[in-house]
Amino acid sequence: MSGCAINLPTPRYPQASLIEPSRSLDANSSNEDQQTSVNTSAATEKQTTEQASGEPLQTRSELEQWSLEHNSEIQRLGLVFEAATAKTRYVDSLPDPKIGANFFGRPIETATGSQRGSISLSQMIPWVETLDAKQQLATLQALAAKADYRSARLQILSQVRVGWFRLYLIEQQFSVTKNNQQTLQSLIDVANSLIAAERGSSRDVLLGTLELTKLEERLTRLKQQRTSQIASLNRLMNRSLDAKIISPEKIAVSIPAQSQADLVEIALQSQPEIQAARLRNQAKKWGVTVAQLSRRPDVTVMASYFLTDDNRAPNPSLKVGEDPWFIGLQVSVPIWDKKYDALEEEAKYVYDASTLSIETLTDRTTAVIVQLLAEIGRADETAILYKDTIIPQAQQTLETDQSAYANGEVEFDRLTRDFRSLLMLQLGYHQAVADRAIAVAELQRVVGETTPLLD
Repeated sequence: MSGCAINLPTPRYPQASLIEPSRSLDANSSNEDQQTSVNTSAATEKQTTEQASGEPLQTRSELEQWSLEHNSEIQRLGLVFEAATAKTRYVDSLPDPKIGANFFGRPIETATGSQRGSISLSQMIPWVETLDAKQQLATLQALAAKADYRSARLQILSQVRVGWFRLYLIEQQFSVTKNNQQTLQSLIDVANSLIAAERGSSRDVLLGTLELTKLEERLTRLKQQRTSQIASLNRLMNRSLDAKIISPEKIAVSIPAQSQADLVEIALQSQPEIQAARLRNQAKKWGVTVAQLSRRPDVTVMASYFLTDDNRAPNPSLKVGEDPWFIGLQVSVPIWDKKYDALEEEAKYVYDASTLSIETLTDRTTAVIVQLLAEIGRADETAILYKDTIIPQAQQTLETDQSAYANGEVEFDRLTRDFRSLLMLQLGYHQAVADRAIAVAELQRVVGETTPLLD
């Protein structure tokens, strides 16, 4: 019944060639990544209990762990993977047998007696090659679903880290603005003392007060941004939007030591999004095989048993009342070549499109790595330049001009320019630090979770 031999495609990746795919997937699921097995009721109960506690999250690792345990998108993809794994356990099974019964309202009269009814049983016997192809297709799709799950974990982790770094930036900008508010107030006090000594002008106090008002407006805006950023982080962690998160006071990141070529190589091997695309490409290759095998006729074995009455006169040449039975064979006739040609052509086009999508994805990944490395380098150099050179010079300039103003040698306008310049440089320094950390977090997502780029 197996039919003629056919050349089946062999997957290029070892995990795709599975003799017992369902057991292999179960082992991988339980040993390598147990968190993909989701108990919905238990997870919901745990989430409700932990949210009710209302304990604030203080560190980045706490935020990351919470998001991995409670993010709804990660849980959804975990369930999708479980569903795909379950499919591998039945896709190569035989179809259910069919049993039927017929009862004749008007008996069929035969020489051996009246036939009152019949019982039939049938079983469709699929081709072994077709079952194997469907099993491989389902296995590869399940592995791709697992890669999607890992990709979602990376994506959520990256979003949490980026949100954490942006919260740091807001906190530092708030602190810098607050400190400069005190510096500006000291300048206004100097202007007031000069007025008292009849050496200054009330215009200077008005200018200083105007700058102070601008700082108050900036502080208000930063408070709103902090509230919004905390809400965004809580949404990623599936918590109440107003749940408390302690803002970070400092961040620490490691600049990747690997070269650009090394990072690209790591990404092409370990990035789950690329892995998922390759697995789906192999699945679509098996889809071509399934389409080719659909031309084979379906074979059905059947048997029937007829219930016959013993209502005829004895006859030595006939077995009166004996129940007849038979065994039969049905074969479908695939005569519609256009339909099967179209099925095969569709599968081939889908496979070719999938192959091109892998090339597009790898090219895009390479380009993103190059861009992120350039951004990391720029932000790192900018932060160092601000910290070691530009900000100290700006502070020295402000201090010099402040002394000169007290002696009546410069105008207050010059002090306000120095003050604004120093404020913007300090804000720019923290912006560069945050940009560097955000670029590193994005690079870790693009390269893959196994690469230790962050502290």
